[in-house]
Amino acid sequence: MVTHAKVDYYLGTRRGAMFPFIGEGIFTQDGPAWKHSRELLRRPFLKTHYQDPQGFQEPINNLLSKLSSSDGLIDLQPLFFHFTLATTTALIFGQPVESSDNEDHDSFASSFDHASWITTLRSRLTDFYWIYNPSHYRAACGTIKAFAGGFVTRALSDKYGDKSEVASDRFLLVRHPRVFDRLKQEIRSTVALRLYPPIPLNVRFANKTTWLPRGGGADGKAPVLVRKGVGIGIVPYYMHRRKDTWGEDAMDYRPERWEGSELSNIGYAYMPFHNGPRLCLGKDFALMEASCLIIQILQKFPNIRLPPGYPIVPTGQEKQELTIFLKSAEGCKVVIH
Repeated sequence: MVTHAKVDYYLGTRRGAMFPFIGEGIFTQDGPAWKHSRELLRRPFLKTHYQDPQGFQEPINNLLSKLSSSDGLIDLQPLFFHFTLATTTALIFGQPVESSDNEDHDSFASSFDHASWITTLRSRLTDFYWIYNPSHYRAACGTIKAFAGGFVTRALSDKYGDKSEVASDRFLLVRHPRVFDRLKQEIRSTVALRLYPPIPLNVRFANKTTWLPRGGGADGKAPVLVRKGVGIGIVPYYMHRRKDTWGEDAMDYRPERWEGSELSNIGYAYMPFHNGPRLCLGKDFALMEASCLIIQILQKFPNIRLPPGYPIVPTGQEKQELTIFLKSAEGCKVVIH
């Protein structure tokens, strides 16, 4: 299904459900419009292919500074959200989020969470998404658009105004390609994305009567007819925890499962960034920024720990918040020493 997404499947009612939140772009488009938008976005993300993580350093330094000034218990989750927002705006617009007021950022963050939740509810209503369009949802979407619009305006101003170049030292990793290549291999095999895929659920609708190669019959191996207009759910959150694919310890955090040939033919059973024609353009960028950040946090705070007495529950039983994205409902609380 994923490999034939451009031909047999389209977004269906998801476009209308998500449009007030996301607007016109690759997440709400099909066909030629989607292809055009994807090509426009591909160019900024090609920068990551130059294997230079220096662009992450300013947001990393800002986050490390906040951690250094913290006293005891701190929730990493909102700091990671801020970090991701900073690196993404810097990549696409040429300016990190730090160039905006803290009040604007806080308003954006709360509006983003709220709009994500309402958009999820609208998507579940399928053909009746239009029924649920509360005023607070429209206000949140307006805040998001205004925030993004500010970066667009400043980016256009910079493009046609004066420019300055800032020289800086390169990371040692860039000077040692062998070590850097090894790091990238380790990044690609991260098990955290298996247990907690950022996009836990996706849906596509058949734009013509088609079929799935298996899933039908008593043994689940027979083809399945999919009539035009029928929606098909793709659920990496469930796929990544199947014992018939990952073994009896599928729920365990065991990074060494990626070593050797155990998962050499995993294919589309592992797709934290989707796959096929709509494979996430930011895949390499996201993996690289996360790794650079984690490495430097552990270097600066080697004694980072869970709070004393913090309950440790089995994987899958912790409280999670499912909107368009997946995140912990209780945050990521740690103690910095």
